[in-house]
Amino acid sequence: MNWQGVYLGEGVAAENGIQIGFGASGRVTGNTVNDNIWGQDTSSDTGDAASGILIYASDGITVSGNEVGSAQFGIVAVTDPTYGPADNTSITSNKVSGTQLFDAIDVCSSSNTVHANTIYGSAESGVHLDDSCGSGNNNTATSNVINEACAGILLGTGTGNTSAPNTFSNVTNTTLAGDVCPALMVDGVAKTGTTSRKQALRPSPYKPIRK
Repeated sequence: MNWQGVYLGEGVAAENGIQIGFGASGRVTGNTVNDNIWGQDTSSDTGDAASGILIYASDGITVSGNEVGSAQFGIVAVTDPTYGPADNTSITSNKVSGTQLFDAIDVCSSSNTVHANTIYGSAESGVHLDDSCGSGNNNTATSNVINEACAGILLGTGTGNTSAPNTFSNVTNTTLAGDVCPALMVDGVAKTGTTSRKQALRPSPYKPIRK
């Protein structure tokens, strides 16, 4: 399947390329997902970003063998305290390139596997073991190849996470504690990383909450 995203203008809900959410089950495999951009978002605003593949409050989903390019987030698994967890997500053997504003792979949940992905050109981290959704423990990020990012693995502050071995090149920090990347250049402008993920990843058809 090939999915071409839409550059959205003012007043339109953020669209994600492929989404599984609210307790649904399924697998996301063998897709090409490009150009998922939320038109209102900028590098300094995390309120409305779009993602190539979004797993939202659904447990035990497999995301494998996909190619995601030119999205504001690449592949994301997000727990919501109201709608439920996005734990036990398997994100394996995907190619994520040209992530424009945030992380190539963001697991804002627990007990996920991020393995053997190839990541190139991420504005923030290659893989973020994100704890800003009230979870972020016992995740495994191994055997990923990460080229060009402010942090190869952004570790969050969760416990029981495994972040080695991985292969890095042209990465400012191979691993970095916390949820914030240092300042980096995006389109020639210095950008400071952000801890806000949950607001940025509100799923379609819900209009994202602006800060």
